[in-house]
Amino acid sequence: MKLSQKVQNQLSQFEQVRQQLQMLTTQRVQVDSQLRELNNALEELKKAPKDTAIYNKVGSLLFKVDNVKELKKDLTEHQETFDARMKTLERQEKKLKERYTELQKDISKAVQELE
Repeated sequence: MKLSQKVQNQLSQFEQVRQQLQMLTTQRVQVDSQLRELNNALEELKKAPKDTAIYNKVGSLLFKVDNVKELKKDLTEHQETFDARMKTLERQEKKLKERYTELQKDISKAVQELE
């Protein structure tokens, strides 16, 4: 059974789309984790009494925060950035899944025609 050049190209595209989907899924999981971490930090900041010492982790160091309001602002900005990134990843993932399904159908149809 010899596959046409078109089907071979579709198989190659199919593999590329599969790999891209895996990478996107990994990125989405990472962004989701970071978003949850930011949400938790913001919730804890809301609950914390005003006289609580707040520390910000930078790398492996902790620094005492003098301006909690500024920290909340920074965390909220990060949260918005990650929200936007998550939406972008979800749109890309949706398009790739559609392309994946389309290629899968085309390849299946071509293989059935060969049989």
